[in-house]
Formats: sequence, C-alpha cells, structure tokens
Amino acid sequence: MNPRPDIQILAINRASSAVFNDFLEEGEYSIPWLQDVTAESVWTQWSGVQNDVIILDRKGGRRAVYDYYHGTTYGLRSLLLSIEAEGEE
Repeated sequence: MNPRPDIQILAINRASSAVFNDFLEEGEYSIPWLQDVTAESVWTQWSGVQNDVIILDRKGGRRAVYDYYHGTTYGLRSLLLSIEAEGEE
C-alpha cells in the first residue's frame, strides 16, 4: 500500500464572491476555505481565474496552475502526485 501523499488542499474565494460562502461551505466534500478581502486582493495578485487550481510549494511559491474546468479529477490528481513525488526543490 502506498503512503498517503503530503498534499494539503484549500480554496480561496475572491472578494466579490463572498455572498456564496454559505453554499460553498456546506456538504460532505467541503474543503478549508479562505475568503479574500479587497484590502488583500490575493485573487488579483495570483492572477486568479475561476476554476483554476494554483499549486504552491511549502514556501508559498507557485509550482503549477491547473484549469479544472477543462480538466478532470484524474488529471489534477496525477499532477498533484507528480509534484509531490518530485519533492521540494
């Protein structure tokens, strides 16, 4: 049996979409959720696009961006596992 990969997932919601937080936080498959605020503007700083998955290393450096809208769960899983297997640079 393979060991569990050391991958953590969280979401960030753009400041203008805060009204949808209740909907996004409900359900069996909810993940940790960060709400951006206008003063921080993380969504803009990271060039966020709806449905993109931005993959960071442990130091917060960008490793990859995955377009989940046009991709698949399997494709995202494969990318995450390949990055995890590479380890920290």
